[in-house]
Amino acid sequence: MKRMLAGALALAVVAVTAMAGTETNDRQHGLGRAALPEPERTYGIPAGFWGVQADLGWAFLDWELGPLSGSDRAFVPRVGLSFRTAESWNVLLSVLHASGKDRQGALGVTQASMTKISLGARYWTPGQGRVAPFLGGGVGYALLDADADFVPLSSDPGAVEPAVVSGVKDMPGAHVEGGVAFRVNDLLFLQAGATYDFLLGSGDVAINGHTRRMDFQSFSVSVGVLRLF
Repeated sequence: MKRMLAGALALAVVAVTAMAGTETNDRQHGLGRAALPEPERTYGIPAGFWGVQADLGWAFLDWELGPLSGSDRAFVPRVGLSFRTAESWNVLLSVLHASGKDRQGALGVTQASMTKISLGARYWTPGQGRVAPFLGGGVGYALLDADADFVPLSSDPGAVEPAVVSGVKDMPGAHVEGGVAFRVNDLLFLQAGATYDFLLGSGDVAINGHTRRMDFQSFSVSVGVLRLF
């Protein structure tokens, strides 16, 4: 009886070993035919990696300076420092600069600019392949500046007077973004996306001694690079 049990146990060990060997051989050789393909790799940024990011966008800018307004199209650069906190998330500390100028007939030129320091987060959609869509957003602080040649007279809307612009108030701001990233290798990503930057509320600007409302917003389409290290 003991010999039968020992024999059965030995036979079971041999069978399990043979099955394991057959499975390994099947994976490598495809049951005697061509080798089976390896499972498709899932691409993403490993957690714990730092990175630097640089984008250049083509932006549609709009601003208001009390009774004046303006719009322009301009290149908008953004640079940032990124840190991967989890499998599908990274945080980004970035700086963006946008500046525009608009000529408006008798009112001459109005111009406005915004330099915004932001802290944001980005969610990368898990998936397979080299292309990874992402969504993100963040908040920050906008350093504002503005100028104008002339301003309409409040007593006579058809007339203008020279404008003295001062006392531009800086404001908190925010942004939302979306796009796709293409993985070149483990440490390099090319990315393209769209970003909407805006102020959280309206700022103040003094024009000829009168406090006026100021607003600034930017919608940009950009391309850039993310380099991990």
